[in-house]
Amino acid sequence: MNNLWERVQALYGVRSFTGCPDAQIERLREKFGALPQMVEEFYRTAAASEAFRHGQDRWVMPKEYEEKNYLKESEHLVLLIENQGVCSAGVLKQDLHEPDPPVYVTMDDKNWTLCADSVSDFLLAALCYECVFDLPYTTEDCFYEITPKEYSLIKRKLTPLPARIQDWLNFDILLYQNAPDNIVVVLDCDDDLQMLYGAATKESFQRLMEVLDGVGEPL
Repeated sequence: MNNLWERVQALYGVRSFTGCPDAQIERLREKFGALPQMVEEFYRTAAASEAFRHGQDRWVMPKEYEEKNYLKESEHLVLLIENQGVCSAGVLKQDLHEPDPPVYVTMDDKNWTLCADSVSDFLLAALCYECVFDLPYTTEDCFYEITPKEYSLIKRKLTPLPARIQDWLNFDILLYQNAPDNIVVVLDCDDDLQMLYGAATKESFQRLMEVLDGVGEPL
């Protein structure tokens, strides 16, 4: 888990994180009967950090299970909700006793498909993806359409992160870097490819542009 937080800390440009109150976490455990170790560590270590509130989508906090009826009634542990409520990702009821279970995504709270092989993979991929929308160094155009040839360039020149998200709004989310404090997000839907990127520092952004200058068409 330390490697996860070192990666996230560098990308978000923060010195420390804020966790959720112990009492809220314990009440959530009582509701479900168990919490995965990796989910609990996320809640205790960083989930309430101000930096995580400025992404595209919304992280669900333990206290919300006491306040919102749709979460009170949920059998599954929802971790992240898409900004318009189209889909959400979470841990299934039957997996809550596992230390680092898979994460699934749903659009109707009934049909769930695999989103990430583990909570730790999901946290790394989702936190890096969410960060790109609030990084201080980026381009005027947020999203770019890229060709398979341009994607091959990205894969050849940049380092892939060891985590991905599957089937989020029908896209797979893949992540690349050439410095600890920059990120390239590729959204892949059956070879319909989109890209967005940014960096926490000017120097790191310039490193990205050495690879990405001229790549993609603004959407």
